[in-house]
Amino acid sequence: MIIDLLLLVNIIIPVFYAVHKGVGKGKVRINHTVCFSFGFVYYWVLPIVFFRYFPDINDVYYQNIMSMYQAMKNNNLFFYLISILLIYCAFMAGTSVHWNHTNRKISEFKLKFRMEKVCFAFMFFLFLFAVFKNRYILFSGYLSEMERQFAGMFSAILLMICAGTLLHIVYSSEEKFFKGVKSFWFVLFLITAVSLLSTGGRLYVVSGIVAFLCLYTVFYHPIKIQHLIRIAILGMGGMAIWGYLRIGGKNAILLNSIYYLVTEPIYDAYSLVKYLSSYQIALFHIPVSLSSSFLNLVPTIIFPKKTDYIVSYEKLEYYINAPLGGVSSFASFNIDFGLIGSMIFIFLLSAWLQKIAKRNGKVWKVIYAMICSSLMFTFFRDPFSVSIVKYMFEYSFLVPCILNFVYIKKKAKIYSSADFGKEPLK
Repeated sequence: MIIDLLLLVNIIIPVFYAVHKGVGKGKVRINHTVCFSFGFVYYWVLPIVFFRYFPDINDVYYQNIMSMYQAMKNNNLFFYLISILLIYCAFMAGTSVHWNHTNRKISEFKLKFRMEKVCFAFMFFLFLFAVFKNRYILFSGYLSEMERQFAGMFSAILLMICAGTLLHIVYSSEEKFFKGVKSFWFVLFLITAVSLLSTGGRLYVVSGIVAFLCLYTVFYHPIKIQHLIRIAILGMGGMAIWGYLRIGGKNAILLNSIYYLVTEPIYDAYSLVKYLSSYQIALFHIPVSLSSSFLNLVPTIIFPKKTDYIVSYEKLEYYINAPLGGVSSFASFNIDFGLIGSMIFIFLLSAWLQKIAKRNGKVWKVIYAMICSSLMFTFFRDPFSVSIVKYMFEYSFLVPCILNFVYIKKKAKIYSSADFGKEPLK
């Protein structure tokens, strides 16, 4: 009975808080609260709901996870549900931090179009290089492990192009979002997205779309609820059908595609159930593995032996398998931070996002949108070496800052910070 109550609480609180922070007057802003709450329920709560109430689903992989779940002690499940509730409370506390913003004078920036074209050309040639190098795996469906590593090049290029497109949008027009969308940047984003979809990859394409929606709804205009529902149905439904067809599915396409969409977090929960079955929830850890993962940002030609200094979970004597999908971020959080450390990390992340959502610098809008898009999916289902180091730090923070530095120049006119943009929904 207490487990059922905790499950209900872990669904109701995120849903109501997301509605409170993101919905107003029949319109929605897809901000960091909405994105985090969606990922929280989808990846951390929904799998447990299925394991508890639908144990007899006729699926080999599902039953494999169910066998581990049924062998898990109830105490472990109880402490898990309490832990994620505390983590979400830490997120709410961070979002509730009030930042004082003074109307200091700042210099606005203006596109230096010649350098922007250089950046676009660089991205375009990166795309052509990726197409040439991976031409044998395009439109080939889901890939082997070796081929998937090559396809990862498309994912990286897509995220960089996404950052460049968002930066172009915010500098093209202060009020008209779609004026900036009508550009060669957006066309290149669409072409790269189709290329990535042809290899079976969908996650980063969806995340890119979420980044555009976040930028539009938070900093330009909130979207009507009915319009968002249509976009969600078309987007997630289309991706589910595409994923089912790419693995060779032919029968009962609609029904099986819906099931395929639901099994995404369930298959990712393999690592979660494995962790809860094998290890205790720790209170505090120093993030040794995560810290060492930042060495991946150093080029191998500069630091050829960097892999010797990267501390994997196995070196810490944690053996987490993920044969059916991604790695549950709860397992990663507990190994790297422990419960208290995770709460501190989430609190700081939430408070920081709350702060940059109110900043006037255009590059901060891009950084905010990119990081929000990661909170909905990859933050909850990829190892930290990918979700935090690569997606959030490298592609969502470093790349926008570098692009902004390379092709933006200062404009002589000085503005008051009160003149820029509309204040996002609190």
